[in-house]
Amino acid sequence: LLSIPPGRKVILYQGGLQRGRGIFISLRVIRRIHNAALVFLGNGDLRNEIAREIKDEQLSGRAYLLDAVPTSELLGYTASADIGVCLIENYGASYYHSLPNKLFEYVAAGVPVVASNFPEMRSFVDSNGVGLCVDPGDEEEIVSAIQRLLMDASLYQTMVKNCREAGNRYTWENEGAKLVAAVERLKKV
Repeated sequence: LLSIPPGRKVILYQGGLQRGRGIFISLRVIRRIHNAALVFLGNGDLRNEIAREIKDEQLSGRAYLLDAVPTSELLGYTASADIGVCLIENYGASYYHSLPNKLFEYVAAGVPVVASNFPEMRSFVDSNGVGLCVDPGDEEEIVSAIQRLLMDASLYQTMVKNCREAGNRYTWENEGAKLVAAVERLKKV
């Protein structure tokens, strides 16, 4: 779809193109990672600003901007990536304690993640062995984590395997049953 050269790894950001989601951090980071391309998949208020940044910083051919796709097609796109980024910035308690859907989508597609080192994300990523957590304000740490996943084939394959296993656990059927059980318990109180 994007004619990314063979052998170049794909780093994916999927979701709303909004402030606080690490979008411009990701653009600064990709300038330093020459063996990968950054793909944004989504729509939102920052779309034109991202396109302008890609052009102004001469990142064409290294950073790409795609429109959102229907939910029914999303995981097919996600599965074509090598790494998913979830670099939520600390814009307040709701950001700091978030557990974004995109983490579960990356994992469901078998794509290891680089995520913010915030409590809920770290707990999910570390307990399932599905990626690396970083300080979203430390570009050097982000570059290092991405390069580690790109260069350490054994670590990467272990994380892909862990993603597939976690993806089988974290399904709507399994999580929905927990929700129904919790509601039933509350009804008895």
